[in-house]
Amino acid sequence: MRRVLRPPMPFVSNGAGRLYYEVLGSPEAPPLVLVRVLARSHRYWLGFAELMAKDFHVLILDNRGVGQSSAPRPPYSTRSMADDIATVMDAAGFEKAHYFGLSLAGMIGQWFAIRHPHRVMSL
Repeated sequence: MRRVLRPPMPFVSNGAGRLYYEVLGSPEAPPLVLVRVLARSHRYWLGFAELMAKDFHVLILDNRGVGQSSAPRPPYSTRSMADDIATVMDAAGFEKAHYFGLSLAGMIGQWFAIRHPHRVMSL
């Protein structure tokens, strides 16, 4: 399994701040976006992301206000966080992907599918 970080740093601006992300696995594998629950950074996948990277090209990120991403002024909406996912996908070179989210990230995923349906392979 290979961890790929996009140069110069794995950050992208969403207009309100910076979002941190990492890319794992082979670019030839099917794309998969993993999004964590409220207040948990990408580190809380606890090996799951690396396991999925054996079969998928995996994108993990820190939602706004979590981990290494910046914390713009609240309020945060699941709709705006869905747009954050699209911004990170653009920066990481993911045109579309399978989406897997836990808890709040499942709600973000629903908004992502509504706002960016052409980018969702499965939810």
